[in-house]
Amino acid sequence: MAAKSRTVHASERGTVQIGINMMVVSTPSTYITSKGLSEVTGEEISKIEHFGVHKQRLPTLSQSNVTMVADAIYLFIKRVSAWPDMEKKFFKELPKAIYFGTESNDDYSRPEAAPALGMTISRLLNEDAEKYKRYANALKNIEIKQVTFACAGGGLSISDAVDSVYTAASFGRNESAIVITADTAVYNPRRARNAEKTQGSAAALMWITKNPELVDIKYSRGYGRFSMPLSDFTKFGNCTPIVHGEASNIGYVYAVAKAVEDLEAAYSARAPMGQSILESRIVPKQIGEMISGIMHSVLKKINEKYEGLSFADLYAFISHVPYPKQAKEGAGYLFVHYLKRFNPKLYDQMQKRQDVGKDPLAGKRLTDLITEKLSSFGGDAENGVISYLESDKDIKEELKWIKKVMKQPEFGAFLNKLHIDDALDLPSKIGNSYTTSLPVALASLLRKVSDQHHFGEHMISRPAVLVFYGSGLVAKAFVVEIKATQKSREHIIISTESESGGIELLPAAYTYLHSQLILGDAFRTITTNDLTEQNRDLLGGKLPKGFNLVRRHSDGTWESVFVNGAGVPEPIRPRF
Repeated sequence: MAAKSRTVHASERGTVQIGINMMVVSTPSTYITSKGLSEVTGEEISKIEHFGVHKQRLPTLSQSNVTMVADAIYLFIKRVSAWPDMEKKFFKELPKAIYFGTESNDDYSRPEAAPALGMTISRLLNEDAEKYKRYANALKNIEIKQVTFACAGGGLSISDAVDSVYTAASFGRNESAIVITADTAVYNPRRARNAEKTQGSAAALMWITKNPELVDIKYSRGYGRFSMPLSDFTKFGNCTPIVHGEASNIGYVYAVAKAVEDLEAAYSARAPMGQSILESRIVPKQIGEMISGIMHSVLKKINEKYEGLSFADLYAFISHVPYPKQAKEGAGYLFVHYLKRFNPKLYDQMQKRQDVGKDPLAGKRLTDLITEKLSSFGGDAENGVISYLESDKDIKEELKWIKKVMKQPEFGAFLNKLHIDDALDLPSKIGNSYTTSLPVALASLLRKVSDQHHFGEHMISRPAVLVFYGSGLVAKAFVVEIKATQKSREHIIISTESESGGIELLPAAYTYLHSQLILGDAFRTITTNDLTEQNRDLLGGKLPKGFNLVRRHSDGTWESVFVNGAGVPEPIRPRF
């Protein structure tokens, strides 16, 4: 294919590249395996691993959202301060806002990111006041905002952070922003049957800057959005959720797909969908033609190899990961959607296969079917919608047919090409972390693909789509470009990678810990007891490294220690 000059859309001229420059994933070092959970629940290991989670990371008695966020901020500052170029960028583009996405905040008056920040600053000043004083001062000239909508808070926060950096740049100011997510997903079997096998816990920090090293967020053409009230999942009046599993699965596929459709509309309004994502990267004029030619050649080969499947212009696709199986089912719907829309030949061929059969919708989209069903709902009570969706035969039949398509080799090629399994590697070892689930999957992808790309290779575009989702329902879809290379892989910090195996929770320890976790962070940590000593009893004398609460008080104050690399707890004295 001959090289073509790259046309820059008017909306992109002068656009500043904004995205993720550094990323930290902080998880508890304590975990239970699927084998251990099997011993607790009596279920077969295969049934537990059917959901794709092989290991669940869970906080201990002395850990919470606060300590996970403190760990993430601490690791971020330590890495920045160790690199002269990164330190220079930090103070040149000072963060002016922290956006905190969570659905597990037990303090109704302020984000738990606030005491976590105080704990981190105190630890740094305890270590070396002279070295870290200017970081402490910089992090005081900052605003902290919390965004809560089930698991979507991180995605909603990212667009806010991008807006703040862009606004500052528009007026000639150099500013950055920090997005933090943190959640622990634990389930009471009496309120959420079958959900215990998907539990998990993690915090993530994403530093949003100009000229990012990891991910360039394509904001100039907008995002894909969808929202519709549906009470499929709620923590109303309780620390653990009520989950309507089947309705939640339908809602997940529906919201993610509708957000992607909205994203398609946003791009196709300006350019054909096949070109718009490709054209979203701004490159210097003198090399634009060369890069454009390379990209069109690469995509031509990809199209030939995968029979012209749509999404051939995407390098990766990541949607929210409640558990890996559900993320793959979401990808299954999108695969069928793009077959119907862009590859009718393969779509027809598949229906002739004995193990697939005719599509019950005969070319119609599942999202259109669900929209029609919802529009025709005639019940008198809102809670009637759940049973209405779960019992609908047409929806069930189409979802059943999509699962048959997912067993075909072309779907395996689709997963491979879009690096979906790469993105699901880390979530399978952590479990569901609600708001942090997609950032965990993104970090997993970046770690994997950075090993495959040397410095300079990011000049060849690697466009991707990220879709954040929250039950209830909301979804937000982003077009981004993956820029991570071997040179920038050190910008990704995953706390579990520095561990020598972590601390396994034995069945008896897990059973007791789970009974405490479902009570919520506040109930568990407001105590006169020493939580670290209780942890020693629970974990055979061990303590998890990093920030640990000794106790919290009903006035919101804390007592904590930092467990160093040698396993020794060092008291944290509040410093400002």
